[in-house]
Amino acid sequence: MATSGPVRIDGADGGGQVLRNSFVVAALLQRPVQVVNIRGARNPPGLKAQHLTGIKACADVNGAALTGGVIGSEDVVFVPGTRVAGGGEVVADAQTAGSCTLLLQTLLPMMLYAEAPQGYTRVVVRGGTDVAFSPPLDYFTHALLPTLARFGVQAQVVHHRRGVFPKGQGEVVVDVEQLAAPLAAVDFTDPGSLARLYAHVFVTPVNQMSEKDAAFLKRACRDALTELRSAYEGTAEAEVEVVVHGEAEDAAGHGAGVVLVAETTTGMRLTASALKDVKRKTPFGEIVSAAAAQLAAVLEQKVAVDEETQDQVLLFAALAQGTSRFLTVPPSDHTKSAMEVLTALVGTEFHVEPLDGGARCIISCTGCTLPPAAALAQEVLPAQARPPVQKTAPVQPQQPPRPGGRGRGGEERRQDADGQWYTRREFEEYYRGVGEWNRAPRRR
Repeated sequence: MATSGPVRIDGADGGGQVLRNSFVVAALLQRPVQVVNIRGARNPPGLKAQHLTGIKACADVNGAALTGGVIGSEDVVFVPGTRVAGGGEVVADAQTAGSCTLLLQTLLPMMLYAEAPQGYTRVVVRGGTDVAFSPPLDYFTHALLPTLARFGVQAQVVHHRRGVFPKGQGEVVVDVEQLAAPLAAVDFTDPGSLARLYAHVFVTPVNQMSEKDAAFLKRACRDALTELRSAYEGTAEAEVEVVVHGEAEDAAGHGAGVVLVAETTTGMRLTASALKDVKRKTPFGEIVSAAAAQLAAVLEQKVAVDEETQDQVLLFAALAQGTSRFLTVPPSDHTKSAMEVLTALVGTEFHVEPLDGGARCIISCTGCTLPPAAALAQEVLPAQARPPVQKTAPVQPQQPPRPGGRGRGGEERRQDADGQWYTRREFEEYYRGVGEWNRAPRRR
C-alpha cells in the first residue's frame, strides 16, 4: 500500500467532480489523497449519498483504506491499495435517485486499468438514469462513449432500465474492455461541418406513451432538427434521425426526456438535453423546444468540444500518451476544478489559449502515459461468449432517516434528487429558489 503523505485537495468548489477525479487518480497512480472542506460552498456541505456510493466503489475495487467515508463528512482520506481488481461484475448501488452516469464516471476509468482475467469488467450501477443536474443516459451512450473511444476507450452499454426522480431504481450495465496500451492523445480542434442530427427520446414507463404520443414526439424532434439544419449553410445533406425509446414496463417512475446530438464531419458530438417535469405536466413539445434552443446555441459557438463534455475528457487526456488539444468554450468552473485536481495529483499542466477575444479557447495538456495493468488478459473473451446480463427487478429502497439536527419539530421536509430530506429553507439555500421545493415529494 502507498505510504507517502496524502496530497491535500480543497473540495469547497467543484462538487462531486472533484471527489471523482481525486479518488480515481489516487487509486490509479497510488497516491494518497485527502479532500477537505468537501462541498463547503454548498448548504448543507459534506458528502451526500451519491458521492459516498462512488467513493466506496472506488475504494472497494482498489483495496483502499478510507477514512471519513460517511454522509455529511467534510474531510475524507483515501490511501490506495496496490492494484485495481476487475473482471467479473462490479456493482455500485446509490439506493436513491442518485445519478447512474456520475457513478460510471468513477468506475469507467478505473476499470480501463483493472486487472481483468477475461479482458473486460462488467460494471453495474443502480440509481437514477435521467435526473436533474447530471448527464442523461442517452448522452453517456451516444455522445460521451464515442468521444472517449477516440482515446482508445472501449466500453459498451449492454443493458439499461430507466429510473427517474424521485424513485431512482434504474440500472445501467456497461462492459469495459481492459486497456492493452496507454490511452492515445487526441486533437479535437477541428469542429468540421454538420453531418448528422439525431434525437433520442424516452418515455417511462412504456404504458404512459400512446402511439399518438410517439408520433408527436418524432414529428416535433424531426421538425426541430430540420429547422436547425436549415440554419447552417452547407448542411442541407446532413441526416436527421429520431429514435423514440419505449421503455420496459418495469422502468421505475414516470418521466420523459430528450437528448439531441449534432455529429460533425470530424466525428465531434455536440449535445443538448431536457427532461420532462412530470409534476408540472410539461408538454412534450416544450422539452423538445428547450433542447433545440440549447443545441442551436452550442452550434453557434463553433467548437469541437461543448461545455457538457469539456470537463469529462480532461482525466483521460491527463492519463494519455502525448499532447491532447480541445477547441472549446472558456473553461467552466467544473473544468477549472478538474484542471487543478489533475495538476496536483498527476503533475499535468493545462494550458488555455484564448481565441476570438475569449469567446473560444484551446485547452491542451501532455499526459503522463499511464501504462495499462501489469496483468493483461492472455485472451479477451469475445462479446458473443460473455454471460448474459442478469436483469434485476426494481427494489423499493428503504425510507432514508430524517437528517438529524435540521429544522424544528414537525417542520416539513421534502426529498431532493439524491434521496435526502431537507426543510424548505435548506432547499431554498441549496437550489437558490423555491422551484425544486415546490416539485419535490412531501414528507412530515
